Amino acid sequence: MPEPSGRWVNTMQWQCPKCAWVNASEDDRCQKCDASVRPGEDEPVRAWGPLDLIGRDEALASKDRTGEDERD
Repeated sequence: MPEPSGRWVNTMQWQCPKCAWVNASEDDRCQKCDASVRPGEDEPVRAWGPLDLIGRDEALASKDRTGEDERD
């Protein structure tokens, strides 16, 4: 059985379905529990939910995967 895949929460971070930790896009596996893998590049980004606060990095949240600041 394949390991569960996380979900993109923005263009730079993905969330582990096991522990809810928010990982950076360059992380292949969950940094906190190692129980899930990064989602595929074609996985759609989902909006932040009210409980998605664990591990959120505001500096990364304002950038897309290319490193460009979305606020410009």
